[in-house]
Amino acid sequence: CLSSHSKVNVGTNLITLDQSSDGVYTNCVFSVTDSAGNESEKISLNFFRIDSTSPFLSEVSKIESMTTKRNPTYSFSSSESGELDFVGKCDSETKRVNQGINSVTLKTLVEGTYNDCRIKVTDDASNVSYLDINNFEVDYPPTLTLTTGISSSTKDSRPSLIILTDQA
Repeated sequence: CLSSHSKVNVGTNLITLDQSSDGVYTNCVFSVTDSAGNESEKISLNFFRIDSTSPFLSEVSKIESMTTKRNPTYSFSSSESGELDFVGKCDSETKRVNQGINSVTLKTLVEGTYNDCRIKVTDDASNVSYLDINNFEVDYPPTLTLTTGISSSTKDSRPSLIILTDQA
């Protein structure tokens, strides 16, 4: 941990460290020397991490382009853990991702086309990455309810039943 800061004033001073590369820094020690040559007690920064790299995201498994699932699952890989958010019409209860493969189940979707869904991952250093979810369409199968059945014993050679469906 180095700083080219060579002069301090009485009171509060902002010390900026020299350009440092990504990594973990431990046991950085600082002191000041007054005009008479007296060195202060040393202060130590125990630990800090520089991370200027956004998470790398890649698709592991797509959502089927035509799905009947109300809550489809999407899988992707992230090079870092972080906060998960969504852009577009998709969302999930999952709000955190781990380094490695992550599977997220989307909140219940209405029927229609989804072509604007993106995953947003923000790592612990506030670096952001986006990953587009493939375009897909949700089309639920019709639900069928038997409202009136056929008697277990009938003389009718063409018995009838009554059903209720939500789609035609």
